[in-house]
Amino acid sequence: MKFDLFVPLGFNCEVAFHLSSFDLLESSFFNWSLTPLNSLLKIIENDFKHVYMQENLYAASKSMVMDNMYNILFHTQISPINTNLGLELNKSSNTFKKAYDVDYSKILYFKKKWFNTLSSQKKIAFIIKKNITDDFSGINKLDSLIKKKYKNVNYKIICIYSDLDPTQPIIKKENNIIYYKVNFFAPNELAWAGDLDNWRNLFLRYTIQKKTNIKSQKQFFSKKLNEFLIKNTENHILTPEYHFGLSQLYAINNKHDESRKNYKKAQSMLNISMETS
Repeated sequence: MKFDLFVPLGFNCEVAFHLSSFDLLESSFFNWSLTPLNSLLKIIENDFKHVYMQENLYAASKSMVMDNMYNILFHTQISPINTNLGLELNKSSNTFKKAYDVDYSKILYFKKKWFNTLSSQKKIAFIIKKNITDDFSGINKLDSLIKKKYKNVNYKIICIYSDLDPTQPIIKKENNIIYYKVNFFAPNELAWAGDLDNWRNLFLRYTIQKKTNIKSQKQFFSKKLNEFLIKNTENHILTPEYHFGLSQLYAINNKHDESRKNYKKAQSMLNISMETS
């Protein structure tokens, strides 16, 4: 089956980054949010009611806020302040109000677009990364919820799971769900990296667009790699996922010696981790 549209559903930004690299990304509510599966189910069940209300927002970091009603993290224009209790939002300030108004107008736009998209005739692929802490039954709940809420939508759910996930599915396809395995997810430090080969194969298999957008992907990751290397002169992030991701980025830029070096480093770190666990 080929799809007209890919819609990311979380749990983080990796899906959106890979779609962007292929020129397949359209603006959508969950593209750049951190959305646990239970939060996704709750907000869809509630028809997005009361999302991003001021009284429910808390500072999660210098660039993200938590909507405490749904436990969803959003990138934000709002700048938190440092207090004795940590980062907080000064909700009475004019600076907060202006930034909040900008954010909230985007939220309203994405809510409206969500419902318009699901009432269209397009063939939609909802793509969701399964967190290893979630049970696969949650994906079935998501399927049932979409059927209940949006009766006429033409869709499939593509559930992406990692080879490192200890609870891999036995069934690779089930009703409206397609299970698709990647070797590893991108680390937080390289959210746009990940298992590039398998992501590329996924989109080439299911997109209706021409395969010439591979060129776009190479340009995208070449730019990302150069930006990353300028900012990070030392490999100080000691995780196998980090080196797997860097290996992929070097490979797509034809830097094969560096690619092999990082791949071997990741394999070595992963083997040591398994021996000590």
